[in-house]
Amino acid sequence: MIQLRSGQVREKYLIDISRLNELKYVRLSDDFIRIGALTTLSDCVSSPILRKYAPVLVEAVRAMGSVQTRNIGTIGGNIANASPAADTIPPLCVLGSTIVMTSADGERAVDLSQFFRGPGKTVLRSCEMVKEVLLRPMKAGEMGFFKRLGLRGAHAISLANVAAWLKMGSADNVFTDARIALGAVAPTVMRSRDSELLVREAPLTKDRIALIADKAASECMPISDVRATAAYRRAIVAALVREGLSEILLERQAGP
Repeated sequence: MIQLRSGQVREKYLIDISRLNELKYVRLSDDFIRIGALTTLSDCVSSPILRKYAPVLVEAVRAMGSVQTRNIGTIGGNIANASPAADTIPPLCVLGSTIVMTSADGERAVDLSQFFRGPGKTVLRSCEMVKEVLLRPMKAGEMGFFKRLGLRGAHAISLANVAAWLKMGSADNVFTDARIALGAVAPTVMRSRDSELLVREAPLTKDRIALIADKAASECMPISDVRATAAYRRAIVAALVREGLSEILLERQAGP
């Protein structure tokens, strides 16, 4: 509706799909969590399944907009809008998500990393709609976080956001695998591959975390706009990664 009012989208007809209850669900099946495209953000926050198996996503959704926005906004809408600053995308990215699309011709699925083509652009065909999102549930020994910064807290678009998933090793402060995703700092949400490698190469320490944070900031490709400069966005990324990993380190040191 905002894009219609601004003239970005010019359509003669609109179809209201908000009453399709068949697309409103959160289910755990076949080793995947399945979220229907019309599941509201509020329902994501309150879902016992997501709270237990995808807390990184719940953290992100809880930080989005006002209660009124979360009551109306859907996870499918946030994905299909394809904003580089969308808060659900980084956590979905680190959780290994797949987007299922449907049309009169049938269904097809693509990895989340292949779904976005640029700001506001996706691989959706004119006859297709998002049906559901599939993501891998977090297991014992896996940790993660979501961090964002906006000009007015939850009610503003993120200047930058970060999500991470880490798999713990047997030794103290050692992580055998990691995925770190950055939002609002590239044409689409991006993985910070070099910083992920640094997480896996050595145990987490304060100095190691600072190195990882700086590497993530150097990898991203932000632009300067009316909301923030590119340099400021890089600084935000470093600060968010540092904060999130520091909390992970403290939690690991605290033990069970």
